[in-house]
Amino acid sequence: MGAAVFALIFLSLGYWFLRRWRISRPHLFKSDGHAFYFSVVLAAIVVVVEATMMRVFATSVSVEVPLDHYLDRFLSALATEPKLYNMGDICIWAIPTTIAMTWLANWPIIKSNSLKLKLYLRMSCLAELEEFLLQSNMRGLPVMITLGNKKVYVGFAMETQPDRDEKKWVRLEPLLSGYRNNKHEFKETTDYRWLHTGDVDDAQKVDFDVILPVAEIISVHAFDLSVYVDKFIKIKSGNQVAVDTKQEQPGVVRDVRAQDFSQTRAETYYWIFILSILSITFIGYAFNIVAMIFTIALSVLLALASIKREFAQ
Repeated sequence: MGAAVFALIFLSLGYWFLRRWRISRPHLFKSDGHAFYFSVVLAAIVVVVEATMMRVFATSVSVEVPLDHYLDRFLSALATEPKLYNMGDICIWAIPTTIAMTWLANWPIIKSNSLKLKLYLRMSCLAELEEFLLQSNMRGLPVMITLGNKKVYVGFAMETQPDRDEKKWVRLEPLLSGYRNNKHEFKETTDYRWLHTGDVDDAQKVDFDVILPVAEIISVHAFDLSVYVDKFIKIKSGNQVAVDTKQEQPGVVRDVRAQDFSQTRAETYYWIFILSILSITFIGYAFNIVAMIFTIALSVLLALASIKREFAQ
């Protein structure tokens, strides 16, 4: 009975870590079957190893856990053998260890949007549509979304956490809306630019949010209003006439453009930071408290280095 309870707690902590770490969370919800169980078991093994070394280190420096008396009574009720008692003791240490590891792993990602974007793209945390919306959002650009019924919405994509399966809906804070005519030209019908003048609070903006079904989207692209007016609209006698963008423009040469997949220094610092926080308990276990403090300080410096904008660009 006791062994089953403790094993279940370890597996739950492994799942909780994968569920809360912002890099593993999208993959966890997209995986199923053997991949899901293997990931949880592997995370649980890491939790057990980290908690075991933390327990041994705490014992060597005579660190007492608060409420020891009540914890002993709890373990005695489940652990009928010395081995089970040790397993339960490790289980207790695993809880704060897992919480600390998760918080530390997420801290640089929360503090740096640029680092978050690069890690999400690098680790394929998002679907292609989500990646595009996130990049546009980070650049402060609205997007133009065309639906199958020729309805067009221009607005700012509201960022959501990648904590579930691939998104089925897209939420927009609208800027313009309209439709495409038979020539596929955009015709504006409603102007929401007054929502972005600064005179409207967030509570009122929510009332105008538009939620679009992903299944109905036929095209998405970034939309810069100033470029749109300058490049695609001609002013003739006070009337706006759409420019035929399909007409071939002589003299235009397209340079080969490829995505930059090179790893930035911010990403490198982040992954070294992850290795350093995983090694903190081992350093304390194998050496002494001075070495452990040094490793903690090094981890903090690595986290700060990964957050710095000049490294994250």
